Amino acid sequence: FHSVLFFRADAPPRCLGDLHSVRAAWVAETSSSGYLVTRLALKRQGVDLASAFATNTFFGTHRAVAVAVMDGRADVGSTFANFGDGDVAGGLRHAGFHDVAGSDGARILDVGGPIPADMIVAHPDVPIRDRINFAAAMSRLPSDPVGGVPIRRVMGADGFAPVLHDALLELQELLAAAD
Repeated sequence: FHSVLFFRADAPPRCLGDLHSVRAAWVAETSSSGYLVTRLALKRQGVDLASAFATNTFFGTHRAVAVAVMDGRADVGSTFANFGDGDVAGGLRHAGFHDVAGSDGARILDVGGPIPADMIVAHPDVPIRDRINFAAAMSRLPSDPVGGVPIRRVMGADGFAPVLHDALLELQELLAAAD
């Protein structure tokens, strides 16, 4: 998935150059797509974060961010977005603002990422054979008629996949640009 900074089409800003003293809606300071990656991507593009945002309000959920932008309490908001084949060129499939009234008037101002989904990691002392067996079991679990139900309900996951090296490189580049 990716991080997007979005706005209402009938209100400014319309481009990154218009980011000056706008009211920003964020999910939480710990949210990758709802705060961190968006800010890192903006900074890498030369946006002065100190002057770009007059206010920074944390709303706690992606839905609450979308509602704040759509009802005019914020000028821009940050949320997640899924693109076809995991690539922006594949077209927008779903974003955190899609389930909110008026979201047909939402426009994406900037995209950051890709962001690897939550990771399950093993301690380095775990033998490689055990890691491989565990990964194989996890990859089969979502398609299991019993195991797949809690995976979807508890984790919201449709499946497990290896982390793509390019996604990690993009995050490394964002962090390097922030220094």
